[in-house]
Amino acid sequence: MAEPKREEEKLFSFGAREPEPNVPSFLGDDPPPGGSAPAEESPLVLEIAKLREEKEELLQTLVRRQADFENYRKRI
Repeated sequence: MAEPKREEEKLFSFGAREPEPNVPSFLGDDPPPGGSAPAEESPLVLEIAKLREEKEELLQTLVRRQADFENYRKRI
């Protein structure tokens, strides 16, 4: 008999992403409305992009650690 899904498995969805709150939409992949993207990105935009990459990396690490722990628990 299969184990029922646990609550923490529902926390992470890797499909469609919802826009992050309090972040203007022009910071994503689309250029800002009303013109072309600036030739030089501001330091704030670069910092946001860096932090997003770090967040994704940490999320992937968390998911792998959870899976490793679940496998360890099943072995024991």
